[in-house]
Amino acid sequence: MLRLKFTCIILFWLALGSSLFAQSGEIDDLKNQLSKATGDSMRSVLNRKISLKYYSLDNQISAQYAENARATGKKAGNKNLEGLALQMMGFTYEPLGRIDEALEVQKLAIELLKDAENYKGVVVCCSGAAYCLEKKGKLDEALEIVLYSLKVIDEQNLGDEQRAKNLVDLARIYRENNQLNKSISVYEEALKISLDKGDHSTSGVIYMNMGNVYSQDGDYKKALSSLSKSLEQTELCNCKGRMTAVWSNIGYAQYNLGDGDAVLAAAHNADSLWLDRSNKEVDMDLNCLLGMGNQLKGDNAKAMLYLEKAMDLARETNFREKMIRISTVLAKCYAALGEKNKLEELLTSVIRIKDSTYNEGMAASIADMQIKYETQKKENDLDRLETASRLNEAKLSAARWRNIFLILMVCTALVIAAMSFRLLQRSRKDRELLSRQNKELAELLDQKKLLLKEIHHRIKNNLQTISSLLNLQTRASEDEIVKKAMLDGQGRLKSISLLHQKLYLNDTVSTIAMQEYIEDLCDYIVKNFNEGNKKVHLNIDAKDISLDMDTAIPLGLILNELVTNTMKHAFNNLSDGEINITLNHDNEQHGYVLELQNNGTGLPDNLEIESLPSMGLRLVKNLSRQLRGNLKILSSPKQSFVVQFRETISA
Repeated sequence: MLRLKFTCIILFWLALGSSLFAQSGEIDDLKNQLSKATGDSMRSVLNRKISLKYYSLDNQISAQYAENARATGKKAGNKNLEGLALQMMGFTYEPLGRIDEALEVQKLAIELLKDAENYKGVVVCCSGAAYCLEKKGKLDEALEIVLYSLKVIDEQNLGDEQRAKNLVDLARIYRENNQLNKSISVYEEALKISLDKGDHSTSGVIYMNMGNVYSQDGDYKKALSSLSKSLEQTELCNCKGRMTAVWSNIGYAQYNLGDGDAVLAAAHNADSLWLDRSNKEVDMDLNCLLGMGNQLKGDNAKAMLYLEKAMDLARETNFREKMIRISTVLAKCYAALGEKNKLEELLTSVIRIKDSTYNEGMAASIADMQIKYETQKKENDLDRLETASRLNEAKLSAARWRNIFLILMVCTALVIAAMSFRLLQRSRKDRELLSRQNKELAELLDQKKLLLKEIHHRIKNNLQTISSLLNLQTRASEDEIVKKAMLDGQGRLKSISLLHQKLYLNDTVSTIAMQEYIEDLCDYIVKNFNEGNKKVHLNIDAKDISLDMDTAIPLGLILNELVTNTMKHAFNNLSDGEINITLNHDNEQHGYVLELQNNGTGLPDNLEIESLPSMGLRLVKNLSRQLRGNLKILSSPKQSFVVQFRETISA
């Protein structure tokens, strides 16, 4: 058996050496091409390729070539090449601990690649920027940029395979925010896509991250099962650098199962696959695992050395989540070795870590350490007092009055210590009660939100059913007037249905973001009422405006009528149409102003709305009154409809 293990190790290192030798040959070939290249664009491409080859082997060198690629791409005036080089710079800076620089260049790369219409590059940069923001504890900003990347993927039809990669970022943010069920749900969605596509690299990442979620939830056996699958997928794509991370996570799970030998074995496997020896994050993980394994095996002194080095690296890279993980084990070593000053200093530093990824599980762990520390301190104080009491009893014969006084002092101290201990217990019970109450309130709030979303979802489905019935009735009718009325009714139903759909999909169920709603509504109207296939340009400005549902419904009906009438009548003599819609705050009237303007044929001057046979403008006027507002029709310089109104919820 020993000979078989030795043979396997030799074969592994031979295979790894052959792979590195082949990669070295490729790098030399690229360097040779670079020395002969004449144009800046080609030099930028070759520098970036060399940077990619060095990535995970030596990130310092990789960063240098990425910077050269950026300089030559910028010199060539090529935004795409400069953006891709900046993207590579970000990926090399991050493992070197240069988080702020990595975030800055990724954001700059996003803008350049967006200008170059390289949307795949944009979403890759979004992923890198989101990871940097997570490490800085800015989960809200990370979530915002990940959701933006998913929107770009859908809008540019980049495919399910790319969507799966960015869903991994979303699930990871949910995990760090302690939304574990939501995180697993998103990971499973991404895993199905990657397995169907045969993307072993992404599947390996997903299984690894799912293992981390299960570990966070305390299900370490399930975590090890997922991590084992991650190893299988990672081996299929020969991603040796990632296998280091997988073995590190296996080691963390084994620590929680109390298997010190398994932790040390995992550390050994991770170290054997470690390619880039300048990667401080990997160095930190390996030192942490070696410390954990030795701590479980009872060698606290040796464990302390590894863990202190890991803590220094975590502080150097500003990896706050790892600081907390390392501190929980390091505290046990200090306690076992009697390093009281170090323990107190460690606990104080942990308390000061302000990290949005600081979840309830970690908070409970730190609180538990504090309670144990304070309890041990009180017990030590009691031991010292009892020792003093015994010494005083031995001196009773020398000075009775002095001994009585000392006994009184000891009794007083014991009472105070007992009262302090009791108060400490009561405080812990109060905290536990408050935690349970907060959890129950959060569950009730989630149930309420879920119920409201379900209501909006059902209303939307019912409205769509009614719209379908109207559509069937329209097809069955031969009367053009009836058909027109039915189509108008369908449009009005669509404006209301779209609102309920937005409320169902939004995180908040009380307000509607008007920019996105108006864009979707107008796109629907233009597509359905553009009989001559004219080019109609929509310019919509309603940013930062959110309205309650009671206001948004009549406003949506007003927009439906105005845009529908514009499409039907305003562009009859034009090949290109333009519709401008603005929705702004009206600070003077403490309300809002909606203005719709088009470049088409205007309405006659001195038009009496009540005299029109169509109910569209009359409906607009009545809905304006419902919003405690008024309708104005302007014809100079362009046809304009202006509605001043107030939000109904403020009535």
